[in-house]
Amino acid sequence: MKNRYFGLFSTRLKTVGIHPPTNEILIAPMDLHPVIQELYDLLSQKHPQGASISEMRSFRIACSKAAELRAELLPQVLRAELISHIQDYIRETLPPVEKLRTLFECQATLVTAIETAMDETRTSGGKQRTLPFEIFEGYGASPTALVRTEFFANQQSGTQIFQLLGMNFMNVERGKLPLSDTHFVLIVFLVSLVRNWDEELGVNLRFNPWDAIRRMGWSVNKLSLQRLKDAIDRLADTTVRVYHDHETDREEAAPMVARRVTEMDKAKRTTWEVQLTSTLLEVVSAHRTYIKFETLAALPGGCATLLYAFIASEKSKQTEWDVEDLARLVGLTSSKPDQIRRKLKAALEILVCGLVEVKPRGEAVREVEGLGEVDFNSNGELVVRSKTSKTKTFSPPLESFSFHKTQKGKVRVRLIKRNA
Repeated sequence: MKNRYFGLFSTRLKTVGIHPPTNEILIAPMDLHPVIQELYDLLSQKHPQGASISEMRSFRIACSKAAELRAELLPQVLRAELISHIQDYIRETLPPVEKLRTLFECQATLVTAIETAMDETRTSGGKQRTLPFEIFEGYGASPTALVRTEFFANQQSGTQIFQLLGMNFMNVERGKLPLSDTHFVLIVFLVSLVRNWDEELGVNLRFNPWDAIRRMGWSVNKLSLQRLKDAIDRLADTTVRVYHDHETDREEAAPMVARRVTEMDKAKRTTWEVQLTSTLLEVVSAHRTYIKFETLAALPGGCATLLYAFIASEKSKQTEWDVEDLARLVGLTSSKPDQIRRKLKAALEILVCGLVEVKPRGEAVREVEGLGEVDFNSNGELVVRSKTSKTKTFSPPLESFSFHKTQKGKVRVRLIKRNA
């Protein structure tokens, strides 16, 4: 029974008070046991619009507590049957990501009730571990240690060691292959699916690849499907190790992804599986940065995406950095300082105004009257350019920025975040 019910979805939810949830309820899946339907309704309630992160956390705690109290009233045998029912439902219907997360929470709530009933003295220090923070609707999370280094920007192969910007006592080691903002966005998505994991094995995640592509804001086409597969494979080939000093260093470098099932055959691609290693999950549990999917979907990628991640990791409202250090962290390299500053300024302006103008390009634009036109680029190659554009909007994370020179001639940039 232990192997069956205390697997990868076992968790111990934190509870701090309770109030009756009164907000809109999401549509629950069909053909579920009435008790599971009740738990689903409690856990899928939407937080009030315009709520701060603190208010969203309080609301989620209240919903979790209400679900736990409901589960505690059930007989022990029924709890076990309901867990099996949820597992069968997931396996047979392959629900989309949003419903899948709530079903996992229902299952975790029932498991918690079983654990409590069997052993009131059990602590959270066993083989199963739970994320020590909530992941709210519309958000994912990234290890803070990774977004404050060149982990996703440096394109040199081989083992690289990076120092955290603003936290000089910490270092991050990246092994073998370089990564990019694509891999950063993928990690944010995968972490958003995690609730608990095994200290040795990590956690095995199952998801629909098309749901993942939509959630990350990519174009829904075969190129994105291949991009997703390649990104997962690269994470499996790249190791990570975070350490403070020689005394606390565990001397462990491990891939971020272990087992993966990424089927490209159209008839078999309804669900993919990715096993995140405990090494990555321990890093994100220690220090995490919340990332908003809406913002990721709007940003043009590259420098702007990595810059957004860095700003999101900042705890202080106002900070100041050397332009050279910040540019290197987001992948801007050039022998001309003015060019670096110009590109950095352009990315910062996007994060201040919350607007991105996107023009279709390549085969996405046909030479159709009113839609596209033929032109030549700087190399004399024939290209098709768009006459139309689409404006994407998002909540800007940055209030303002400014550049100035120090007495020693160094150019620095001052960043002021918007209030959450």
